[in-house]
Amino acid sequence: MVPVPQTIPETLPVMFIAGMSFFPHTLLPLYVFEERYLALLRDVSLRDGLFVIVGTDTKKSRVETKSGAIACIGRLSACEWHSDGTAHIIMQGVIRCRTGEVFRDTPYRVARVLPVPDFAGDTPERLAELGKSLRKLVARMADAATLPAEALAHIRDSGNDFIALADRVGAYLVRDDAFRRRLLECANAAIRLQLLQRHLRAEVGMLEFEKRLRGGLPEGIGGLN
Repeated sequence: MVPVPQTIPETLPVMFIAGMSFFPHTLLPLYVFEERYLALLRDVSLRDGLFVIVGTDTKKSRVETKSGAIACIGRLSACEWHSDGTAHIIMQGVIRCRTGEVFRDTPYRVARVLPVPDFAGDTPERLAELGKSLRKLVARMADAATLPAEALAHIRDSGNDFIALADRVGAYLVRDDAFRRRLLECANAAIRLQLLQRHLRAEVGMLEFEKRLRGGLPEGIGGLN
């Protein structure tokens, strides 16, 4: 599990990314080129490396994004600066949070943050049962389709941390933006695991059907569109 700092600052810088759902326990590579966010990186690099990533509606501006929405505090894990002043970074998801009062908006936003800790939502035995079932679905998915090797390795690294497992599967294997957002907004690990089971069961069933269909067609004929 990603270690959570004993004390989260009351205020943190905020980075807005359209359509993004950034989860705790996950790694997120980003290319940063906007001057306001390059300034943010320079500042947090001198401190604890913590800032908030807020996913915005692609149809709305950051100004229209309401306070109180669930987001994720991340820690700057790696940063490579380029000669043109831009940077590639890797963020490590730390903990869900809500953003509140805005203290400033230039050169980048700084807002009050309220951490939203995960909780199990059920007994350890039930959580383990749900987690093991989800692992089996991930294995079936990997057998039916080509999945990113790094993502699968990070999922396997979850071990018996089923809270981290739920976040990593949601971040790396779920393509539906609305469903990813729903998972991010749910701090109850047992519910997240159940939601993921239902979602992946449908996904895996379709992938396995497509694989069988492709295997039964003559050479050169594609599968389903």
